[in-house]
Amino acid sequence: MYRLFSWEHSYFSGKIRAYLRFKDRMEDLGPGFEDILATPELIAGLLTPRTGSGAVPQMEAPDGTWVQDSSEIIDFCEAAHRKVPVVPDPATSPRHCLAAYLVKLLADEWMVVPGFWERWYFSEPGHGLNHLGFNEQQWGAVIA
Repeated sequence: MYRLFSWEHSYFSGKIRAYLRFKDRMEDLGPGFEDILATPELIAGLLTPRTGSGAVPQMEAPDGTWVQDSSEIIDFCEAAHRKVPVVPDPATSPRHCLAAYLVKLLADEWMVVPGFWERWYFSEPGHGLNHLGFNEQQWGAVIA
């Protein structure tokens, strides 16, 4: 089973969680996956010694391989599970493959700005829809 170490409030953890859920639903993830909250104790005692980094998301594959970074995790899983690919094969569909990677680049590098803005802007007092409680709960769960 794949073991994903993530935070609920992490933008890139959400990206990987959605990807793994899709692959699992399509029965293209082999043994499935487990989403594990990366607590400070887990980061210091397991993740950092294994990978040299405390950043999340990180994933341990069934064979014991550790993969860090959302794009690397997707590439790793895509290489192992090709029944329902999310990235077109560059050998047969080079333009579609390029388009998929351009969309990923856009989402990873440019959509994160409005995503973070909305997270924190709607945590300020005076907004009808307020994320403050969610942010406090999520950050508190990790920091506590």
